[in-house]
Amino acid sequence: MGVFGTSNGTIINTMASNQQAQFKSINNLLTLQENHVEDFFQYHGEAFLTALAQLVEDVVEKVLGQMLP
Repeated sequence: MGVFGTSNGTIINTMASNQQAQFKSINNLLTLQENHVEDFFQYHGEAFLTALAQLVEDVVEKVLGQMLP
């Protein structure tokens, strides 16, 4: 019998159970996040990538425009 009437085995089992539950929760959140990203790119991917390319082009053009003169 351990401290306060709780055995070490019980504490270890409880900790293992909590770690497993935490792992499952985090895994579920990551899966939801991954699905959300996939859905975003499925429906908005082309427009997003086009806008990103335009942003990069505009930034490069502005930086070069400030550096060259």
